[in-house]
Amino acid sequence: MIAKLVSFVIALAAMAAAACVLVVSAAFAFYALLRTYIGPSGSAACVTLAAAIVLGVLALFLFSKAKGPHLKAKSKAADGSGSLVERLTDLVSDRPVVAASAAVAAGLLAWRNPTLVSTVLRVLEPRTERKRG
Repeated sequence: MIAKLVSFVIALAAMAAAACVLVVSAAFAFYALLRTYIGPSGSAACVTLAAAIVLGVLALFLFSKAKGPHLKAKSKAADGSGSLVERLTDLVSDRPVVAASAAVAAGLLAWRNPTLVSTVLRVLEPRTERKRG
């Protein structure tokens, strides 16, 4: 019985060590790939950002699984009559991985095309009537 337990612990430690080697080698390969295009400091920042994104998505996934099934009251957003903010809040609480992916995609889009973002923000800003003097 104790021999099986020790064997299991050794196998688990070996798999953890292999996973660590895999993560470090993947990070180094990503760094080496980006180093020629954006330099050492930029590629180190991109590797750090990629690790943060992966950890964030993993944390969202694990926290959503840890909550377990729960009953939700029917909200206004379910029938489409809620505001945009209510619908986005319900989307983030229902599907955190999808919301995180959409946020990353929106950030990349904003980075590549800032004029589009300024146009969208002008359209979404509340309109106020100006008094004519």
